[in-house]
Amino acid sequence: MLKKAIVAPTFPLAGDLTLPAPSRPRPALSRGMRLSQALFSYRSAFVNILSIRHPGFLIALFLLLCGCAVPMEEQKAHIRDGDLGFRVLSPQAFLDTWGKPTYAHAENTQFFSVGKGQYIPRFRVPLGEAPPNWDSRLISDNALFLVYPDREELLGFVGDRLIHHEQLPASQLHDIGKAWQRESRFKTRLETGSSPQ
Repeated sequence: MLKKAIVAPTFPLAGDLTLPAPSRPRPALSRGMRLSQALFSYRSAFVNILSIRHPGFLIALFLLLCGCAVPMEEQKAHIRDGDLGFRVLSPQAFLDTWGKPTYAHAENTQFFSVGKGQYIPRFRVPLGEAPPNWDSRLISDNALFLVYPDREELLGFVGDRLIHHEQLPASQLHDIGKAWQRESRFKTRLETGSSPQ
């Protein structure tokens, strides 16, 4: 026979609950308020954010508005100099500098983060294993891979950003590219996104 246990509540009772008063009243929107009144009521909050009390916000806003994108000529100069550790390199910069790759492949891929901005794609790690120095973070996104066997380079991009580059023997790069070609022959319409004819 089971006995009922008496359990004391661990949450505060209604009379015990006291909330701190807000430091500054927030502007509220009401149904009859005109747009100009609503904008004016939020103006003071916006001006407070832009005040000198938040210099980090101002710096971030300035960088965002000025455009943090690295000019294409600067990206190409980094590629020509062999400085592929510079992470703001776009696929277009490589196409303009090195020409058309032998193999190009796009797919949704998982990347293992191995610290210091380095990422390893899932297909470069043996099944069931984790890469060395893996910090337990994953990125899963649509990725573009460019393979240049003549330069012995495998490049991986997410968006317009180089997140993986690896030097491998040309034979191994050809094996990767041919595996992608075989794989693409057997994709279903759902995987390719095409509609029936």
